[in-house]
Amino acid sequence: MDARTTQQTAFAPFTFPDFTAMTRQMAAPPQALALYKAGFDTWLALANAALAGAERIRMTQLATDVETLGENHRAAVDGAAAPDMPGLMAVQVGLTRVYMEGWMRYWGAVAEAMQSTQAEVGRILAASAAGAAAAAPAAGAPIPAIQRKAA
Repeated sequence: MDARTTQQTAFAPFTFPDFTAMTRQMAAPPQALALYKAGFDTWLALANAALAGAERIRMTQLATDVETLGENHRAAVDGAAAPDMPGLMAVQVGLTRVYMEGWMRYWGAVAEAMQSTQAEVGRILAASAAGAAAAAPAAGAPIPAIQRKAA
């Protein structure tokens, strides 16, 4: 038999089921769809906040790299022009001071980016919790014990 022709196999051909009967059973109420959408929107907002925080940190790293390369170039030129060992040591002391200032600026900017990202995540989660609390009584869902104590 030629390999390009269809061959009989032991398996029955696949037939697609009738999905119209299944869709009536799978129909989700509008409240469930709204809940899924709210959850997805919250997840998307959290992902955007995390990526924005990572972007701020990465931009700080790039700016620090550019600044460090410039300072290293300046120190190399000044070190090559130093007439004696005390002059070379003065260049090294000046570079150390610049490195320490840059290090403090860098970690301050990273801490600020982390703090703003945490604040944004807190705002998103608070808004999500407020939205869930407002939707829970309307949907007829039971109110958790923690929320009952607060009310």
